[in-house]
Amino acid sequence: MRLAMLLSAAILATCAVAQPTDVGVAVSSPAPNLTITRSAGVHACQELTVPLQQGENRLFLDVAALETDPATLRVRLLDPVGQARVTSVTTGPQPGQVVASINADQAVTGKLRLSYEVGYVQADVSYSLLLDPTRQKLTVQADLTVRNNSKHEFNQTKLTLPQGRQATLNLRPGETVQQQLFALPDVPYEISYLYDNSRFKDAVRTLLTIPAEARANAPLPAGKARIFAPGAGGTRTLIAEAGLPYLPASEKVELDLGAAPDLSVLRTRLRSDQVNVRSDVYHKLALFDLDEEYELEVSNRRATPIVLIVREHVPGDWQLGKSSVPAAQTDSGTLEFTVRTEAGAKQKLSYSVKRLSVEP
Repeated sequence: MRLAMLLSAAILATCAVAQPTDVGVAVSSPAPNLTITRSAGVHACQELTVPLQQGENRLFLDVAALETDPATLRVRLLDPVGQARVTSVTTGPQPGQVVASINADQAVTGKLRLSYEVGYVQADVSYSLLLDPTRQKLTVQADLTVRNNSKHEFNQTKLTLPQGRQATLNLRPGETVQQQLFALPDVPYEISYLYDNSRFKDAVRTLLTIPAEARANAPLPAGKARIFAPGAGGTRTLIAEAGLPYLPASEKVELDLGAAPDLSVLRTRLRSDQVNVRSDVYHKLALFDLDEEYELEVSNRRATPIVLIVREHVPGDWQLGKSSVPAAQTDSGTLEFTVRTEAGAKQKLSYSVKRLSVEP
């Protein structure tokens, strides 16, 4: 009798365990909405509706038609938010298959958004900058180039850039289209020179700078910039090419136009002294402050005066000591000095800094 009762209890307990509901969904291609990421990749978004039973639901998504790596697929539940949730997304047992586990509090209709990488669509943003040196103004034009390397046709496809700007495109298989994103006339700019030993060693670089407010405080997607100077008869001459990273609305544009060979900087560390030395319980050196002093000699071999921006990077915690030129702290580890040097002359900059709690 006791054995029969135990067997009956085991059978009841087994029946009480809810079994997951399996749903097979074939995902069609192509997706109508594309997004360019900040790293210049392209993602697609696609929405679908599926019935969900109470408890655990396993959605076997057949994504082979998407021509994408299933590992890049992301599944997000849009509706109902409070009554169901995605608990896991894994690659399925079959090629081109993804399994999404969704737990529902009750039987509902779920609305899902799928996002995934699109390798067969390439999108690039390029910039053309035409300088007007007499007015210290320039014209900026941004163009979007999209290439469809797939066998799919994209009709009325919305392409969203990182800053939120959208373009609507029609793309046939193998086609490349170009579309102007925007044009900004009469944008003020400055030409300056930068010495940053951490980035460029001892080379002085030429910079073209556009303040953030001059571009209507709009973010800029990453792309290649080509800078032109006006020539005779309305022509224009390419003077430099530079890469432009993604820039939030609050950041200025700073394009590296290349080395300035007639400018040079000799950087010397005059001293480096350990002070406030601390030892551990074994009387071994544990921490110390490092008192350092640097001198930079700027040489201008041009026939005109120049303004040089000197950026010095200091690791860890630190305190600025004396400085022969006013210093600005641009972030937690960067000092910036502005050094004006007359034509054919040399100018020195010296400063000291104390690095705190340095480990040996």
